[in-house]
Amino acid sequence: MKKNIKTAVGIFAAAVLQSMLCPYIKIGSVMPNLLCVFALYSAFNESNIIRVMITAAAAGAVMDCLTGRIFGLYTAAYLVVSVLACAIKDTLFKEGLLINIPVFFLLSALGNVLFYVMNLGVLKSTSFWYALFFIILPEAAYNTVIYIIIALLSRKKKRRKAGIMR
Repeated sequence: MKKNIKTAVGIFAAAVLQSMLCPYIKIGSVMPNLLCVFALYSAFNESNIIRVMITAAAAGAVMDCLTGRIFGLYTAAYLVVSVLACAIKDTLFKEGLLINIPVFFLLSALGNVLFYVMNLGVLKSTSFWYALFFIILPEAAYNTVIYIIIALLSRKKKRRKAGIMR
């Protein structure tokens, strides 16, 4: 129950920050996708695949509501990348944060590519190469920087908590 409340508060906080803060911290036309960061971060740190899928679906549904585009596209993209992250995390993430960073970047980019491909009917005027190099990859890089900050703060909090418990 406590995890469910923390997840709901996290999604709500990410949604509020996404809608209120991100327009002011965008670089050029690229804004970070905090709900994607939240979904992938929870996929990396949660062992229960059902909880990962529910978190990804909820974060995707909230992002779909925030963007006002076709409902379900972000939900589907977040579900795919979160389940993929959950499936590969045990083999790759034993190494620590350094291996997480490129994997997070690739999964974030994959989520954006999936969103672009599912949105082809709407985005016909935007070429794939333009979207890839000027939207998808820069947004994935921005998301990765935010993930690094969150992961470092989380590790610091876990170490502090472990020090208190000793």
